[in-house]
Amino acid sequence: MNSTNNMKGKVKILLLGYSDSDTTGHVYGTFEKLPKVFDKRLVVFSTVKKNRQIAFVDGTTLLGRIKRRIIQEVQNLIRCISVKTKVRVDVNRLYHHFYGNEYTLITAKQILNKHKGFNPDVISIHWVAEFISSKTIRDLYRLTGAKIVFSFVDEQHMTGGCHYPVDCKEYLSGCKHCPALEHGKKVAAIQMKKKIDNLQNIPKFVVGSPYDCRLVRDTPIFRDAVFFPNIAIPVMHRYSREEARKIFNIEEYEFVIMIGANSLTDVRKGMRYSIDAIKLFAQNHTDVCVLAPGNQGSAKCFDVGTARSVYPGFLDYAKLSAAYCAADCFVSTTLADSGPKMVTFAISQDTPVVSFDLGFAQDVVLHKKTGYIARYMDTEDVAEGIEFIYDRGKDAFREQCRLIVEKIKNRPNGWMQLYDFIMKEN
Repeated sequence: MNSTNNMKGKVKILLLGYSDSDTTGHVYGTFEKLPKVFDKRLVVFSTVKKNRQIAFVDGTTLLGRIKRRIIQEVQNLIRCISVKTKVRVDVNRLYHHFYGNEYTLITAKQILNKHKGFNPDVISIHWVAEFISSKTIRDLYRLTGAKIVFSFVDEQHMTGGCHYPVDCKEYLSGCKHCPALEHGKKVAAIQMKKKIDNLQNIPKFVVGSPYDCRLVRDTPIFRDAVFFPNIAIPVMHRYSREEARKIFNIEEYEFVIMIGANSLTDVRKGMRYSIDAIKLFAQNHTDVCVLAPGNQGSAKCFDVGTARSVYPGFLDYAKLSAAYCAADCFVSTTLADSGPKMVTFAISQDTPVVSFDLGFAQDVVLHKKTGYIARYMDTEDVAEGIEFIYDRGKDAFREQCRLIVEKIKNRPNGWMQLYDFIMKEN
C-alpha cells in the first residue's frame, strides 16, 4: 500500500484513458489542466502526442489492431456462450452507445510498467471501454493501494455497458432488462454483476460534472463513493461580433443560431430536435442563419428550411471561439450527456444557450437569464426558447452569463478538493 509521496507536497496521479487526442475521451484535457500539486502520468490505448509523461498501448499499429480484433472476437464468442445464444449481441438503440467494456487489452501490471518507478497515490479512470475492465481496476487497487478516482465524461462506469442510459433506469437494479440490446440481453446484467463484484469493496472517488455526481449517488457501484463535483470553464479568445462574423461570411443583420457536435448525426446528440425547432422558428423570420461546425459531410444532409446555413466543418480552438462570438444563441438538444462542453464554451463567450435540463446546463443555463431550459424532447418549446432569445437580443444575457461564469470559477476545483482530502488523510 502506498503512502502519499509528499515530494514538495505533490500527489502522484496516473490517468488512464482511451486516447490522448483532444477530442476523444477527454482524458488529455484533464491531464493538461490538472493543478500543479499533482505529479502526473498518462497511459492511453492509442496516442497522437509525444510526451515523456504519456505512455500508450500499441493500439494504432498494425500488430496492435490485429491483437485488438482477436480479443474482440474471443469476447464476442464468450458473450454468446454466456447467454446461450448463437446470435451475436446486437445493439438496438445506438444512442445508448452500448460497448462490451468488460474485457481488457492490458493487465494492471503492464499498465504500471508503462511508467516504471512511478508509484501512484491516485489512479484516475476516464473513458476506458474496450481498453480495461473493472477487474483491471480492482487489480490496480490491490497492487498499489492508490485511491481510485472515476472521472465521468459519460456514464459507462455505472452501467452494464451503456455509455448513456438516456431514459433507462435499469442500472439501478442490475441492468436485467437492457433496452439497448436486441440479442443476448443478459450480457448487460452479466457485465453489471462483474462491475459490482469487482468494485464494491474498493474505496471510490468521483470527480465529474455536478450532473453526473447527482446521477450516480444512488447506484449500486457508487453509493459509497466520495464525490468532488467539477466544472471547467474554458479560457477562450474573445472576438468582436464584426470580426467573428467576417471569418464565416455572416452578415451583420442575420440572427445566428449555432449548433454543433463532434458527430452531427449521432442520434444521442438529438440534433433533429434542434433542426426541427430551427425550421419552425424560421417560418416566421427571414434573417435566420444556422452555423453548424462539426462533421461537415453529414451536416449538409440537414434540411434547415428557409434558414441560411453555414457548415465550416471541424474548427480549431481559435475558430471555435470565433463561432461562439459570431452566434446569437447556441442550441444544445443532446438527449444524454455529462456536458456537453460546448454549453460552457457558449456561456463563457456570453452566448445564451437553449438546452434540455441535463448535463452542464443544470448549472450554467439559468432559465430566461443565461438562456432557456426547454422541455425534454419538445421541439416546439426549443423553438420557443430561440424566439425568447431573438426577442431580447444577445446583449440582454451578457451580464448574467458573466456572473454565472464568475460564480463557477469561484467554486472549489474538484481536483483540488481531492488533493486536499488526500493531504488531510496523511
